[in-house]
Amino acid sequence: MIKRKYIYNYNPKFSPPEHIKNRSKYIMNAITHVKSIDVARNIINKIIIPLNPITGNITFRFRRLNEHRARAMRAMVQAMLYYLNVHSNLVRASIEQLSDVCGLSTISDSGNKSITRASRLITDFMEPMGFIKCIKKSSIFTKERFKKKIFLTPLFFVLCELN
Repeated sequence: MIKRKYIYNYNPKFSPPEHIKNRSKYIMNAITHVKSIDVARNIINKIIIPLNPITGNITFRFRRLNEHRARAMRAMVQAMLYYLNVHSNLVRASIEQLSDVCGLSTISDSGNKSITRASRLITDFMEPMGFIKCIKKSSIFTKERFKKKIFLTPLFFVLCELN
């Protein structure tokens, strides 16, 4: 019997792309500060009651954050800060780009790319907790779906201790 891996990238780390070099000093200082603290074990994760972003109902969490998801969250927070537009709090990257720079995307044997680990972190944890706000728009006429726009909320900056 073949034993499968539970997690393909056990230690995801944020590695900024080499072609983008000009980032503001505020963003680079924020990333170094986030590296020094543990955002996944912050007390805010225990205090906040998550809400379902679609219905607005309370979703209860009884367990602490899984260690694999906590590692992914540490890398994802740094990536979101790296692609942040400071004036509008918009993350100027798609979930696929964020997944690639964090090392969370995997490629199957058939060649299909999977970003499930990153998208579940964003839609099942960070958005219900209120750290980010995702807006997905689609065209009425062409029935075409567009990328999600990710906005960072003030609670995200409290989580990162960037007041």
